[in-house]
Amino acid sequence: IKDLINKSLESQEIVDLAKMYDLDRIDISIIDHRFQAIVKEKGEENIKVECLPGATAFVPALVNSGLPNDKFVFEGFLPPKKGRKTRLTTLAEEERTCIFYESPYKLLKTLKDFAAYFGGERAISVSREISKLHEETIRGTITEVMAHFEQKPPKGEFVLVVAGK
Repeated sequence: IKDLINKSLESQEIVDLAKMYDLDRIDISIIDHRFQAIVKEKGEENIKVECLPGATAFVPALVNSGLPNDKFVFEGFLPPKKGRKTRLTTLAEEERTCIFYESPYKLLKTLKDFAAYFGGERAISVSREISKLHEETIRGTITEVMAHFEQKPPKGEFVLVVAGK
């Protein structure tokens, strides 16, 4: 399997890699930064990369984001009021990739908070409805993704993956 993965990575081809190989049974370091770079490149070319979902939505969202996935922090839902500003201030200095869950009703508010605390140019990937019919991932800067959802009202469950500082 290692030779097949290396051959696929060397040729820059992705053919539903997560479906072709059972990633739980091989050394994930085989894929590491090379897979991350390919996902990022294919995303920039508007080529859909699909990840086989697991027990949590954040893992396929992280892999599909194209953002660094060697070190990350899962934050879940941010506090709605008390503690939110403090948490965002702390996370603004976080160097690891940060992962959040958000509802469609609070997505734009959260993106606006991210722009204010992290800066609008920070890279972000927003995935919705992972493993469902209307699965979608939007990548770009926080400002670009916010503009997307201002034009297209958010629907579904969201996983936000934000690049570290």
